[in-house]
Amino acid sequence: SGLLKQANVNAQTIELVTQEEYLFEFQLSLTHSSHNPRENCDLYKFVGVKVLDLIVAEYLFFGYPTAEEKWLTNIKQSMVNADQVSELAKKANINDFIVYGTDIRESLEKYPDRSGNPTYKKMLRDIFKAFLGVLVHIFDRVRGHGVGYSVAYNFYSFYMEQTTVSTNY
Repeated sequence: SGLLKQANVNAQTIELVTQEEYLFEFQLSLTHSSHNPRENCDLYKFVGVKVLDLIVAEYLFFGYPTAEEKWLTNIKQSMVNADQVSELAKKANINDFIVYGTDIRESLEKYPDRSGNPTYKKMLRDIFKAFLGVLVHIFDRVRGHGVGYSVAYNFYSFYMEQTTVSTNY
């Protein structure tokens, strides 16, 4: 529920979406395919990729209303890459909840510096996207179509406001 509080979700709604019927879906969104090839974050990541693209596009569009399209595209690319998204995942402490398998463990043993470990960063990026996807899925079901996107946008924005992105393009 701590992750949801950061998205400005009220306590009553958090209570609704953290009921047992939804907890499994949250768990799936935080389960990497290295842990379970069948039941994992991949389906939510499929949705989350598009959610993240739209969130970043709107974030930039409203934040820089007079910018040129080429500049916005370059900034958007830097905001959705593995480095940037893995940083957001760390700020949100999503890494504390991820379930991963032997492949990731071995990578961490080989490259213990997580900030420089490309396998670890990719996993964080994938899980962050999956978490955005599950937010949309669950909140749309519980509160109505479109609510999930607003929650995902607020969640992303909360952590993005604490991050620096180079705008030199």
